[in-house]
Amino acid sequence: LATQAVNDTMSPSDRKILAIEIDELKGELLAIGNAKDENNNYIFAGSRVNKPAFELQPDGKFVYKGDQTRNLVQVGENRQIILNRPGSEVFTQVPREKPDGTIGAEGFFEAIDSLSTAIKSSDRKGMDQGMADLDLMGQSMSMASAKLGAGMAVVESQTALLEETRLQLKTALSSIEDIDYAEAVTEMKKQLIALEAAQGSFAQISRLSLFDYINR
Repeated sequence: LATQAVNDTMSPSDRKILAIEIDELKGELLAIGNAKDENNNYIFAGSRVNKPAFELQPDGKFVYKGDQTRNLVQVGENRQIILNRPGSEVFTQVPREKPDGTIGAEGFFEAIDSLSTAIKSSDRKGMDQGMADLDLMGQSMSMASAKLGAGMAVVESQTALLEETRLQLKTALSSIEDIDYAEAVTEMKKQLIALEAAQGSFAQISRLSLFDYINR
């Protein structure tokens, strides 16, 4: 939509329509940022799972109310993965130059608002800035998705390993449960007789000296 908006063939009224659509998409992103899991915990709030990750302030800005806690879950004997992603890591701020020349930051949702405002007023400089912001925000989301994908791959690999281990244990248990006890006892007796014979021979040989070997 932003790419369409910067096109010189777009009229001011066309851009206003695009801006309305961008505003709606921002609302969807905010809903995702404040989404809950099956336990009714806010997914992107870090350890502050009982409160929304992003809250609207009186000045119209959205502030991240979560923390940077990353919860780990054990997926194997020596393996852990991160269970959550702080909202500030996914819905990242973008750099913004202040009037005094210093570099500050603008929030994720405020940056989308700035883009929408620029499109509504056909502000080319603001639209270009919005495009750059979207690139940075898209990179952050792609990185978060990549980390999530890597974690999912670990879980799938560990699941396969556990399934293989379970199959081996079931096979071992089945071999014990299905054993022919009469045959097993007979085989054990044979091995005991052979062991006793070997021990008797060793006892006799161990009592012989080198001269005994020579004389024999």
